[in-house]
Amino acid sequence: MISEGLVRETLQILHRCGEDRIECVVLWVGPADQPKLIDSALHPRHSSGAGGYEIDPTWMHGLWIDLSEQRRSVRAQVHTHPRSAFHSKTDDEYPAVQTAGFVSIVVPRFAHPSVSVTEIHASVLEAEGWRRSTFSEEVNLV
Repeated sequence: MISEGLVRETLQILHRCGEDRIECVVLWVGPADQPKLIDSALHPRHSSGAGGYEIDPTWMHGLWIDLSEQRRSVRAQVHTHPRSAFHSKTDDEYPAVQTAGFVSIVVPRFAHPSVSVTEIHASVLEAEGWRRSTFSEEVNLV
């Protein structure tokens, strides 16, 4: 469950960060004891270009410590691609979390405001690998 406002905020962060020219990423976080709830969007320190991004490892290490202390967890990564949305080989191999159930969402056209929900791609990590899904199937708006 995630509010429509938090989804809008995420898309705005992605578009503002990417400026229609580079990829960007946001992590969705929620309480560890409520695995279906997403109540926060974190914009990690990262480097990026038109063909990819990399979250700063020091920032990520600090995040893991903070999340552990606060009893919270990362639910999904949301990132942009320059053109169409799909799960790339790099997305497959380097997710922020490598646990079954983790969701990876890809927003096309650097999250330009004209992007429709139907264009957004979602994949779910399972024991056998990534399963293609849809934004609507994986994101429960409230």
